[in-house]
Amino acid sequence: MFIVLITLSIVMFLPLLLAIGSIKYRTAQFGKPDIDYPRDQASKLTGAGKRIVAAQENAWEALGLFITALVICALAEVDFNQLKNPAL
Repeated sequence: MFIVLITLSIVMFLPLLLAIGSIKYRTAQFGKPDIDYPRDQASKLTGAGKRIVAAQENAWEALGLFITALVICALAEVDFNQLKNPAL
């Protein structure tokens, strides 16, 4: 269970870390992050900035899938100790 919780914690914080990482590229390309319309600014990024925003979107999708899998396992009463390898 401990491994599953650690993995869940990592998957939960990864999109946030990538969002913080994108600030560097937004500042470099546009001068400052756009607080009012961040998605419009993200769509205009190029190079590494565009890739880090894409990685953040992928991380959000992975979080949804991971949580869904954990909920299904909980409803099926799967022993969470058996989920160590799949979680990793």
